[in-house]
Amino acid sequence: MNFKQSIAAAKDTDLQGVMNVAENVRTYLDKIIESQMFGISHLYQLIQFTKTSIFDGAIIIQPHPNGPDV
Repeated sequence: MNFKQSIAAAKDTDLQGVMNVAENVRTYLDKIIESQMFGISHLYQLIQFTKTSIFDGAIIIQPHPNGPDV
């Protein structure tokens, strides 16, 4: 059952039902945040790898500080 259906099925007076929906939402959000943190961690590792390994000794062309048309 998805969250919208769970929320619609829980009655205002059913405290346990509302608590169950809230717990399910919290668990889902925890998993999403954990997944995002995992991705950020791997992105950081990739950035560090490219800084230290691939570009050692390479000349990196920086954009002109006043924009591309100058």
